[in-house]
Amino acid sequence: NVNTGQAAHGPVYEYRPQTNEFRATQAEIWDRAGGPIMDCSQPPEGDADFRLDAASGTLFYKGQPIRTKGRIALGFTLSPSQTSVAVLSAAGSKQRSILPFLGGGANARGPHYHELFQLPAVSLTTQHQLRLPFTTERVAWTGCWSATERFVVYTSVLYDEVCFISVRD
Repeated sequence: NVNTGQAAHGPVYEYRPQTNEFRATQAEIWDRAGGPIMDCSQPPEGDADFRLDAASGTLFYKGQPIRTKGRIALGFTLSPSQTSVAVLSAAGSKQRSILPFLGGGANARGPHYHELFQLPAVSLTTQHQLRLPFTTERVAWTGCWSATERFVVYTSVLYDEVCFISVRD
């Protein structure tokens, strides 16, 4: 490895919700920034109450199945405060990925949905629901909360596409 004098991270992007812009920014701005940072590569603590059965596409909370808008649950992410869970589901059939590292079983056809459920709850009811502008038919997507819990950010497994969902003003 050769030290080129650049920061230890890759490119840094900034999302501006007022203008719905996502653009590259200077690494120095990121390096000087303060506040909490979400590492979307690490699952948040406290999600032991949830289990996703990949074979059936069913999400369970405390052993009970959660009814999702799409019949196939593909993933979930617990908010940092552990008061909400965002669920990614699809209405179509589950399918195998021809390149497992681009999906790993998290691929499905049909419309895809984002749902937000409030915790804790004995029977979860949807607080927020919308149809997403992408599918996992060819490439898997995962969700991650912003540190402020204002957004759920969905990214393709290749990180070449991103979708911001505003969940709180």
